[in-house]
Amino acid sequence: MNVEEKILGCWALESFTFDFYNGNSITPFGESPLGILIYNKCGYMSANLMKPDRVKFASNDQSVATYNELSDSANYIGYAGKYVIHENEIIHHVETSYFPNWVGTSQRRFYSLSDDKLTLSTEPLMNGGVKVVAKLVWNRIL
Repeated sequence: MNVEEKILGCWALESFTFDFYNGNSITPFGESPLGILIYNKCGYMSANLMKPDRVKFASNDQSVATYNELSDSANYIGYAGKYVIHENEIIHHVETSYFPNWVGTSQRRFYSLSDDKLTLSTEPLMNGGVKVVAKLVWNRIL
């Protein structure tokens, strides 16, 4: 089975860390983040992850959300688009995203795949004015 076939399916998020160049790391969505990552045969992917203890909005009508409720969206990441696999990386060509600046960009993810565990790492990115590498560990669920 080749890498393209091994990566297909649904993955549940096990951990999400920001690794700093000084050796420190943090877990921005806590110790038990929630997330689903999907790669399908059509060449599309979708990633959704969030902090598990997000506070529910006071109303089920999203259009009346308060500033504080909307600011909690920083505890959510979601995007989707086509993907291609190269030797040691997966490129996500972002078509939709919670972060509009990603739409139309290519997000490079370095990967390692072992049995039913997939680890994705980003290129260095800015977070709070500091460069970090995001590392996400996923477990196969389908």
